[in-house]
Amino acid sequence: MTSRNSGSIFLRGHEVVEIAEKLRYNNSQNFIRVFERINGTTPGEFRTSRAALKSHGSLAVEED
Repeated sequence: MTSRNSGSIFLRGHEVVEIAEKLRYNNSQNFIRVFERINGTTPGEFRTSRAALKSHGSLAVEED
């Protein structure tokens, strides 16, 4: 998993700290900065916007 494709894991209920650890960031704040630089939004904003889209049926999300 890379910072680029980490967005989809937020939709599966993982916390930012867990994802940062899996990507081997020493600090979750560093991960948040990189995520925002790549995606143009923070992980929290990403999760909120995607959850809203999903609840309205506007986003096809692959479930595990």
